[in-house]
Amino acid sequence: MTSFNHSAFGAATHWLHTDVAGLRMLAPGYGRIRVAPAVAPDLTHAAVRHITGQGEIYLAWRIADGTMTVDRVTPVPAEVDLPLGGPRTRSAPGTHTWSCELPEGYGRSLLNT
Repeated sequence: MTSFNHSAFGAATHWLHTDVAGLRMLAPGYGRIRVAPAVAPDLTHAAVRHITGQGEIYLAWRIADGTMTVDRVTPVPAEVDLPLGGPRTRSAPGTHTWSCELPEGYGRSLLNT
């Protein structure tokens, strides 16, 4: 459980949810969401679960062999915007998976090169 009453904790959690995992609220109460994960070469995966009045939202992404795969399970519609020229689409509530190719180097650590 994260306390949003402490700005430092809330700010870090907000960044992890909205930028790293890619979950953004588009309508009050998460009635509609945007899926737009941010990627960087050293990030290979992220996942978030968020309980809303509409039900649980689950979003996860991973990078393997130059391909980013995004899984989403939600009770609400979503706008999906995959990074680096990946597909943009709208989807109905439910379970969905998308994939896109990423430029060379994404998904491997720059620290070990």
